[in-house]
Amino acid sequence: CALPIFFEDLGKQLHLELDGTGVELDLQLEDRGVARFDESKMTRVLHNLVRNAVEAMGSRGGTLTLRVGREDGDLVVTVSDTGRGIPKEIEDKLFQSFVTSGKRGGTGLGLALSRRLVEAMDGQIRVHSVPRRGSSFYVQLPLARDMAGQFTKNLAENLMTYALGRGLEYSDKPGVLAVLKQSEASGHKFQDLILAVCQSVPMQRMRVE
Repeated sequence: CALPIFFEDLGKQLHLELDGTGVELDLQLEDRGVARFDESKMTRVLHNLVRNAVEAMGSRGGTLTLRVGREDGDLVVTVSDTGRGIPKEIEDKLFQSFVTSGKRGGTGLGLALSRRLVEAMDGQIRVHSVPRRGSSFYVQLPLARDMAGQFTKNLAENLMTYALGRGLEYSDKPGVLAVLKQSEASGHKFQDLILAVCQSVPMQRMRVE
């Protein structure tokens, strides 16, 4: 999926969820490319982590940071809070069932479920916490090296189909893929890929024999 679309939509959901909690959402979309993952599973994981973060910050509120980046080619989504932190004695056990950080009404199942969902996407989840300063949860998903290339190839084919349906054709079809790859590597937004093609690759009316 296109990361900007997915996470901006998620951000809208989270703003509604955080309304009245005193918690401010800081969405840092450092990677504006594409990735392939189960959107339903990722949504459940992030909602779980956000709820935990809100409970950790309590009635005084704070800042919840959702950062989307890439590390060694993998997608890394980080959820950080400014809460009380996690006791060191349970930090390594936090993703086990029925282990909680002492929050009221906690069952100790939310993070265990989150770990299972992340592992179902062939990823991993980890936590780093500093007492009285907050915690950060990292969801890391491996991405196939050719995934972005396959995406641009599919997009190029779709653009050609779109053009042909309107009586147009690209005079330089290999150039379509080249422009897409260059634009994607430069970190352009998803919607800018189409604009890059329109501006850089000549198009002409098809000749009817």
